Amino acid sequence: HEGGAHALLTPPQEVACSDASSSSDFDCSFKPFSTMEFFWNKPTTTDNVTTTTSVMAKVPNGVWAAVGFSESGFMIPALAAVGIPGGDAQLHLMTSKSTPEIVAGVVNETSMPLFWRNLPPYAPNMTDLAVTTSETEGTVLTFNVSTTSGEIPNKVIFAHGSGSDLMYHGFFNKGSATLKWG
Repeated sequence: HEGGAHALLTPPQEVACSDASSSSDFDCSFKPFSTMEFFWNKPTTTDNVTTTTSVMAKVPNGVWAAVGFSESGFMIPALAAVGIPGGDAQLHLMTSKSTPEIVAGVVNETSMPLFWRNLPPYAPNMTDLAVTTSETEGTVLTFNVSTTSGEIPNKVIFAHGSGSDLMYHGFFNKGSATLKWG
């Protein structure tokens, strides 16, 4: 399932779990575009309330990676996990395509307590964010996703930069999908 350069100019592609993940740690995978591979586990539900899954994105070594949840499959509005190589992985509220607003849009319980308690319906809880880098694996962004409102939202956006500084991803380093998680 290749996303192609026009992934955000057209409706998000529909992607189902093919049970053919290239990682033994994840049930499912696909490539939103040629330089990113996205992995996820089939969601599980505990106590008949909380639905949870784990995700991972791999991009070339030394570049930032982002995976987010969107209302429409477009970048705005969205809530995205962004991993900076040699730095942290953080949540960012995507309200603009301008880098200063994205950088300023860090979301946590301290910076945006009301938002954090009242996530928009397209944004699940994203926790345990981490980013690692290596010559063999590239930049790897991982996090857990959970919701108590039924199914995990399925409009997912993807991007990565051309370096470690968070700035414009370029026309070809972005994509979106409507995921069928299970």
